[in-house]
Amino acid sequence: VSNVANISTLNTDDVVVANVVSMAALQFTGLSADPTASPGLMYYNSISGELKIYNGVLAQWQSLN
Repeated sequence: VSNVANISTLNTDDVVVANVVSMAALQFTGLSADPTASPGLMYYNSISGELKIYNGVLAQWQSLN
């Protein structure tokens, strides 16, 4: 991908998942609670300060910190 300035990705709940701020960085929009689960979905929890991913095999949110 070239010349990417800012891309917003939305899931079906209209939750902003990430913004591409450069070719080497993603900025996650903070949420205060777990969003609707979907395997592989990642988000930043602004209350706990944790980056989380939904594990579809275990059916739970897991911290990546």
